[in-house]
Amino acid sequence: MMIVLSLSHTILCTSKLKLTHVNDNCDNVQGTKVDRVAAGPFHMVAITWENKVVTWGTNRLLHTTEKSDGTITGQLGHREDEFSGPRVVTGIEGDVIAVSCGWAHTAVLTSSALYTFGSNEFGQLGRSGLGSSALPVRTIMDQDGSPAELVYVSCGAFFTMALSGDGTLFGWGSNSHGQLGTGSPKAMSFFPRRVALEGVVHVACGFSHTVACTATGQVYTCGSNIFGEVGLSAPLESKAVQQKQLRPALVTRLDGAFITNVSCGPYSTVACSLTGDAYVWGLLAGVNFTDHQWLPRRIERLHEQFVYVARASCGTSHMVFMSDMLTTKALRVLAGACKYEGAFNLLQVKMTILSLPDIARQLGPIQDRVLESLHRESQNLRPYLAVDTPFLSFLFVSHRKVVTRTFTITNPTNVPVKVSALLEGAIPNSLSMFAIKIKPKTFTLAAKSKIVVCLLVCSCARVLVCSCARVLVCSYSLVDRS
Repeated sequence: MMIVLSLSHTILCTSKLKLTHVNDNCDNVQGTKVDRVAAGPFHMVAITWENKVVTWGTNRLLHTTEKSDGTITGQLGHREDEFSGPRVVTGIEGDVIAVSCGWAHTAVLTSSALYTFGSNEFGQLGRSGLGSSALPVRTIMDQDGSPAELVYVSCGAFFTMALSGDGTLFGWGSNSHGQLGTGSPKAMSFFPRRVALEGVVHVACGFSHTVACTATGQVYTCGSNIFGEVGLSAPLESKAVQQKQLRPALVTRLDGAFITNVSCGPYSTVACSLTGDAYVWGLLAGVNFTDHQWLPRRIERLHEQFVYVARASCGTSHMVFMSDMLTTKALRVLAGACKYEGAFNLLQVKMTILSLPDIARQLGPIQDRVLESLHRESQNLRPYLAVDTPFLSFLFVSHRKVVTRTFTITNPTNVPVKVSALLEGAIPNSLSMFAIKIKPKTFTLAAKSKIVVCLLVCSCARVLVCSCARVLVCSYSLVDRS
């Protein structure tokens, strides 16, 4: 499932979405299944399960400040009509990897090439000349002189950004507010320019701003900051906010949050973290969504309800957050286990955790989110513990073998903690019976201290054991310091 937002409309794409016959001014695509969609302000693109590119909407350039003269610009991939129902775009080869729409241009990335078509008023097609038909962008070269292998493309209003497999970012088109991130004061570029930013894993474009997140979970922004869409600074009484950012700048307000994906509306931005938190800034992104938000703000309501936001999408003045049900359930089960003072159903906790879609990557962050929330709820009186190895996996290949693993438990708070009730005993499995023992079973952690704990697992068969260290250490009590 995917959600696409444009200026004032929302598209929900599910596995059951099909195209319909609108009128005689379209191809016969009745009943064709849709794999994914992209939306511009006035035109849309769908990629079918048969790898066809289908476009519809307006086929001319509609300016924001003046009326269109009716000239067909070709963002639908043809010059036949000023407005059109769904039609298949010809001339595109290869399997479609990504598709994106600008104000009046379209970019389709395939396994063969990057195709662009539509208005080229600001060089947003990445080549010279008119672009009313689907033509490939000239080959983008890496620093070593070899062709760049592109993996993603995103369109702003009048510019385009492309991402290569090695994390290099390229931009072309309008640079009126520095949205290309090249540092150049030139208003536009007709050919791809390299951005001085490494390790990029995802990029999104607004009307005149660009947001990129890196493999280290950091977010960099550049371009227009009229409504706070780059999230770098707030206006002061004595000084107006900087309205242009010519080079990518680190969004320091997000330090401590590992960002996995970003999305842009025309004048706003939303970022999703590995812990499932959503952060917003820009036009009408303030508290209660009535004021502009100049610095990233976490959506506290979703955080407090332990909702895991996997993805989000932005329109002009509306946002949609998509949650992951399995991970949300795991968050709430962990929170319930940690809040309950007595014994809890450990098997339920383990089975819920094992259902996570990416357990090795998600387990540690979501436990940190739960424990941090409980720590804050108790007005910092209830401590929480951190474990260096949140996911432990053992594969036994011989009978009656004892496997030993160690991990470090840290008390990062200013309160001493007595840890007890660590998991110990036999747990049934469909293949065999295995036992888990932890030494020491009970210990006291001083403030800002750590301890190495030994985990012993005994098995009599081949079995995979998944163990969560933070869950094991969820029963503890404060040390009496009187």
